Amino acid sequence: MTEADLARGVDYFRQAIALDPEFALAWTGLSRAYWTQAGYGWKPFAEGFELARGAAKRALAIAPDLAEGHVCLGLVLQGHDWNWKAAEAEFRLALALAPGNADVLRAFGSEAGILGREDEALEYLRRSVALDPLSSTGHRFLGLRCAIYGSRRGVGQGHGAVDRRSWPCGGLPDRGSFRLAWRQGARIRMAGAGLRTTRSRSRPYVDRSVLFTATRRSALAPFLKKMGFD
Repeated sequence: MTEADLARGVDYFRQAIALDPEFALAWTGLSRAYWTQAGYGWKPFAEGFELARGAAKRALAIAPDLAEGHVCLGLVLQGHDWNWKAAEAEFRLALALAPGNADVLRAFGSEAGILGREDEALEYLRRSVALDPLSSTGHRFLGLRCAIYGSRRGVGQGHGAVDRRSWPCGGLPDRGSFRLAWRQGARIRMAGAGLRTTRSRSRPYVDRSVLFTATRRSALAPFLKKMGFD
């Protein structure tokens, strides 16, 4: 996916909404597109996330029981507001509404991981992959968590061969997962540097790769406390 691809996607979602303003799923698609643009730096940070929030709320105004709408709102609360409690509440609502939705399971598993609930994170990410085994995003999220939790045997010890059977979490690892695993010795330093860098922005956005750099939640706690977060 490129910046141009996503811009075309935004345009298509807008066209769909112009044809049917009450099409709630089109509003959720637009919300995710804006969220991605803001996160990738393809749209001004504050503007992109507020557009994503507005589209998610519009979807929920049309269809309050739409799981995708709750996921979209939860992602904004998580990625922009750092409101973990409110984000988890939205993901839990989505999970109750659509327990067999791979995207919902992935969002909930990711949130559980951010909050330090390792077993729960892996459980829901595995379930997401099982429901949608062709999703590269699902495998990437699961592979990243496996790397963080030290589940990839041999990584960082000179083993060059990649054998899916030795990846016990059940996901297909990606290059990002291996990069993270190879950096074990610098994780805490990287986490602190990333947080300090993002703090200098008008409203800090911490990419998941920054939050994921610490192997255990306790390792990141001093930095979060210094930033004013509990």
